[in-house]
Amino acid sequence: MAAVNLSSVLAIHPETGAQRVGGRWAAASADGRWHTFEDGEGVSEVGERIMDLVDGQRTVGGIIDVLVAEFDVERSICTEETLAFVTMLVEKQVLEHLV
Repeated sequence: MAAVNLSSVLAIHPETGAQRVGGRWAAASADGRWHTFEDGEGVSEVGERIMDLVDGQRTVGGIIDVLVAEFDVERSICTEETLAFVTMLVEKQVLEHLV
């Protein structure tokens, strides 16, 4: 499969259960791992927002457009960090790379 890029469309992996629990995203992947979306300071608002925006239709570039509009972040930094984050989630089979 091709690498995740700005034109990639992502969805929740079909073998992963992901939902909001207590207002926060949590996912259980097929390998039995439990995933929450935190950084070194606690809940990652950006990570949680990315999960909100993954809908099987929106491109990664479209997700970045929303993040840049909603958060105080430079597009280049947002692009780099978002691509790294969603790539990691695809590798962990939390997300699936559709296109």
